[in-house]
Amino acid sequence: MANATNATKVGNLINSANPLPDAVVETTTSVVDVAATGTVQTDAAPISARYVRITNNTAANGVILPLGVKGQSITVYPALITNAPKVYPPVGGTIANGTVNASVAATARTKTNFVCIDDTGLNWV
Repeated sequence: MANATNATKVGNLINSANPLPDAVVETTTSVVDVAATGTVQTDAAPISARYVRITNNTAANGVILPLGVKGQSITVYPALITNAPKVYPPVGGTIANGTVNASVAATARTKTNFVCIDDTGLNWV
């Protein structure tokens, strides 16, 4: 290979200690707007998209994560500058090994990624 450095040789890239994930390319960045609703888990607005922008975040209202698939990731972004809306796990689930059915506050104007961590689809971190 003419002018190839060790960092660009195919063999070195394949054997890298920190390779890029195989075949992982995010091709859609569609953001779905959701209005947070309710004041408890059972009447919170359902999340049904990979990227969610909460358009009316208040500290009283919330959204609820779906029954997930292990490894599934959802990004939530409360768009307003004040108030942290509630994010609930699916009914019977937890977030970050917290109390069953308990919400966590999603910080205003900060994206938060939630990942489903088990085969039941109920537990997220």
